[in-house]
Amino acid sequence: MTVLIHTTATPEWSNLALSGLYIQVLKRLSDMAEGIAITENVKQQNIIQPIMVLDGFGDRKTPDASVESIDLSDLENFNISHTHPPGVYGYPGYSMAVNMGDYIDAVERVNGLPLGVKQLTYKKDQNFQFMPWLLLLAALLFLIDWIAMIIMSGRSISLGFGRSGKTATTSLFIIGLLIGLSSSNAHALTIEEEIKYASEMHMAYIKSANAELNNTTERGLEQLARILTTRTSVEPQGVVGLNIENDALSLFPFIYWPVHSSKSTLTETEARKVQQYLDNGGLILFDTRDQPDQTSGQFGFGISENTKILRSLLSTLNIPELSPINEGHVLSKSFYLLKSFPGKYEGGTLWVELASTDPEKRTGLDGVSGVIIGSNDWASAWAASIRSGQSIFNLSGGSRQQEMAFRFGINLMMYALTGNYKADQVHVPFILDRLGQ
Repeated sequence: MTVLIHTTATPEWSNLALSGLYIQVLKRLSDMAEGIAITENVKQQNIIQPIMVLDGFGDRKTPDASVESIDLSDLENFNISHTHPPGVYGYPGYSMAVNMGDYIDAVERVNGLPLGVKQLTYKKDQNFQFMPWLLLLAALLFLIDWIAMIIMSGRSISLGFGRSGKTATTSLFIIGLLIGLSSSNAHALTIEEEIKYASEMHMAYIKSANAELNNTTERGLEQLARILTTRTSVEPQGVVGLNIENDALSLFPFIYWPVHSSKSTLTETEARKVQQYLDNGGLILFDTRDQPDQTSGQFGFGISENTKILRSLLSTLNIPELSPINEGHVLSKSFYLLKSFPGKYEGGTLWVELASTDPEKRTGLDGVSGVIIGSNDWASAWAASIRSGQSIFNLSGGSRQQEMAFRFGINLMMYALTGNYKADQVHVPFILDRLGQ
């Protein structure tokens, strides 16, 4: 272990070197040192006395009369015991640490449990859903109240096909419908999958009804994951296609959303889940994939079909004001220094939240944009090299354009994981200047 104490010997930076804390630090480092090998001169002392030992709880204590000294001449046959507990042994001028770990046998798996021990495995069907029973109770109370109102009004109750019978039948049908809806499984991901995605980092995308688009998006993200693992310390463990209605979005720091006509509106549940994801620090890249079809329009957006679909999707969400990305934005320098963000297409405008372009307008998420909108079809560019010797399409800029697309993907993931870390570095000169003063 190499320890660096980064300060000066004078109080110019800090008074650590002149304080008692510095002496304590040096003593602690000395205690952590490996020490020196036992030489023949040391062995001539024959025995080493217990100085400090550990009890069964791992607490340090002064050795009592039951703790015996260690014979150095027979050190190779020495074993930890109640008379020789782990601790520090020695004499003035020399000490030796006797560690418990040096004498513990290798951990072996127990093949069978003792009789009478019941082994259980946590399963999803052990969860008990209270929702259908609570809805049933509410419906029954409503029905009881309805019957009581009829009795108090002096009318008779009929379960035939008369007016009252139709009302009762309708009420019972609604009760059954509520129970059926509430008892349905609201999570497509199993508990095992959710634990896996929470424990490891996975890249995610929103699935559409177009199988070819899903296939291209998944292969593109898989290729980007390989590039991330090769070039950075980020190691995605896989790619997951998400269904907004059923799947948990919060397990993924970044979601790629290829806009498609099969998903033009959001239900109330979907809008609430997406909004909650964005409000709690998630990042979504909306890719309309239609840069050649973009024309000048309101707010700089084109009037292509996918752009109209995107507007429809965003209309149900509380999206902050957007702005074209500026030259000094963190996304352009989170890993690579970029001036453009090409994908399959070049030249499209990249839109981010206005608060992320102006430090004076930072929000509660510290000015990190949770929404990024573009039209360059990045997933297709990332997926182009999946087929050996062939490309799914012809990039106008060739391999250089694809390389820049990968660099944008790396910057995007770094931005999703570290936020405005790079932006905060602009304050370093001012901090150093203050320290100098």
